[in-house]
Amino acid sequence: MNRLIQAVKQSIIVQMALIILIIMCTLTWMIVQSFTAFQGLERDNANVLANTILTQAENSLNSYYIALEDTAKSFGYSPTVLEYYQDDSLSKVEDINELRTVFSNLLLLNSHMQTVLLYDNQMQLLAGLGGDYSLPERQQRLRSIGELSVDYYEGEDQGLCYAYYLPIYDLSSDEYMDQLGMCVFFMDREALDATLSNSLSALSCAVQLQTRSGDVLSIQTTEDLSNVSEISTLTENDLFGSTHGSWRQNGWRITTAVSIEANAGNEFEYRKLVMIGICIVILMFLLLFLFTYVRLARPIHKIQDFIEHVMERPAARLQMKRVDDIGTVAKSLNRLLDDNQRHIHEIRKSKIMLYEVELSRQRMKVLAYRNQINPHFLYNTFACISGMALMNDQEEISELTMALSDIFRYAVKGGNIATVRNEVENLEKYAKIIEYRFMGKIKLLIEADEDVMDCPIIKLILQPIVENAVFHGLEPKMGDGLVQTTITRVNDRIRIVVEDDGLGIAKEQLMEMKRNYESIAYTAPEQARVPEYMKPTEMVEGIGLGNIVQRLKLFYETDYSFIIDSEEMQGTTIVITVPDHIREEVIQ
Repeated sequence: MNRLIQAVKQSIIVQMALIILIIMCTLTWMIVQSFTAFQGLERDNANVLANTILTQAENSLNSYYIALEDTAKSFGYSPTVLEYYQDDSLSKVEDINELRTVFSNLLLLNSHMQTVLLYDNQMQLLAGLGGDYSLPERQQRLRSIGELSVDYYEGEDQGLCYAYYLPIYDLSSDEYMDQLGMCVFFMDREALDATLSNSLSALSCAVQLQTRSGDVLSIQTTEDLSNVSEISTLTENDLFGSTHGSWRQNGWRITTAVSIEANAGNEFEYRKLVMIGICIVILMFLLLFLFTYVRLARPIHKIQDFIEHVMERPAARLQMKRVDDIGTVAKSLNRLLDDNQRHIHEIRKSKIMLYEVELSRQRMKVLAYRNQINPHFLYNTFACISGMALMNDQEEISELTMALSDIFRYAVKGGNIATVRNEVENLEKYAKIIEYRFMGKIKLLIEADEDVMDCPIIKLILQPIVENAVFHGLEPKMGDGLVQTTITRVNDRIRIVVEDDGLGIAKEQLMEMKRNYESIAYTAPEQARVPEYMKPTEMVEGIGLGNIVQRLKLFYETDYSFIIDSEEMQGTTIVITVPDHIREEVIQ
């Protein structure tokens, strides 16, 4: 260890190599952190796409179910079918041709429908139209409500079919729910394959539908994944982002998977640019090292070697054709030696020249030592600024800096879920910054019930709304302003109200914002399902806060309310209500 320290002190090359090594280690650390960050962004992007495909698949299945239900009802409750149920045995034989005509028209509406079976209320088969299908014993029961199910049915190919069960009631009977029988509609598996295929909206992705027991009903992939027969091979792969959910109609499981690399987008380009930039920096450091060795270290070693042997060869002179400082030193040394030989009487002058040469060398050493100082990177910047402010009795600057530091730390630390207490504390720090920035003209007031402080809520849901009120409602006002945030509990829900007395929003602009929110598939809760305090006073649901509305929809689906009431020159009020809990599967 002592030898290494001595070598560092005595050799410029070792010193430069040490500096380069430290810089290279720092760059390596930066590369690792950059690529980790990019990989995180790419995975998050893939997970968002997987959730989008899941939502699209659920919507497509719901649309398919509604269309299937309507088609089934149009057949089952047609006058011909109802009359057939009420005919006697002889009339049924005569009316079978009319029944086949209605069935033919049904096939024109839905080409995937293969067979229709008509049963009476004792599960006796009355008629069968289309292919050769029959119900297995486990399905031979009368349904009182519509149901979509799946099973293996006896037929020509013994294939997997989907069946929709439609109960048939006598609409002319005075008796309530007088059931005549049941229609069973059989569809081939392409019926759901085409529905799921329409939801593939990303590159290199797949969606799978399976029963509660785990049987795969359908798996649809993009062309590059056509050889995948089980989506678990993708969901268990770290190169894919995935998610799953269930279809509410019958609990069938929906699983989606999206390739991270294929959908990386700009992150992949940014990663390439970072890599190219780092390679250029490394090349520049190597050139710097080579330049230092060729232009500084090697000439100095040559001068040192010449000086060590000059007494053995008094007539020798240093041959260096350079016009920089090192060339000047070499010429001065040669001149010194010439003067020493020719002019003994100028010994004093020669000593002075030697002193000047030595002084120049010392200055070069000082410069070399100065170049040894390792670059200091800006760590804990906010803490340094705060400490310096306190040392200079600038408590306001220190307080403002630490508030900003806490806000940044809160923004990047932890997951997507926080408590109301965390949100209130973060908003209080933001209030300090606003108070300093606007010199007390704009004030932020926060009131929260104690019994909601520990309830979970989406992280960073309050500060963007308050910031929007400050900079779009109060700052253009050019005067005093107030933003009041109130958080209360109403039954089992959290109610958040953000009010400002700013410039407000024109009604036409609010309606335009509503149309923008509709474009991101935002749908307000049904008016009959929400209490009075959740109902909007006007048809407005957007104020440039689309990100918040989208996050509310992702975390709470339809169990939330987002309402805006605004009037020009009077101010704006935003009311958000959410449950006082978040489902465990959403948190995970």
